[in-house]
Amino acid sequence: MRFNGNSAEISIECKNSKLKIREPLRGFEVLVGGTWIEPKAALSGGKIILKSEGEIESVRYIWKNWALPDVCIFNSEDMPLAPFLKNKN
Repeated sequence: MRFNGNSAEISIECKNSKLKIREPLRGFEVLVGGTWIEPKAALSGGKIILKSEGEIESVRYIWKNWALPDVCIFNSEDMPLAPFLKNKN
């Protein structure tokens, strides 16, 4: 994952399986100024790009008790991507 001011670029490796992304991209949150917010999310060149109004300090995916409606990334066996949290520093 690369952080660049108000954007974050996510590359996901899926060994021995093919990655499937179901749009719209959802389930992502970014930490901006101490508050978790939903970013704008898009696919670009096989990567997920998240954008916000302010500088992104951290990114998390499916970081909630009931995530099923927001799951959008799977491997070819339909296993969902595990929740994750990544801090800038």
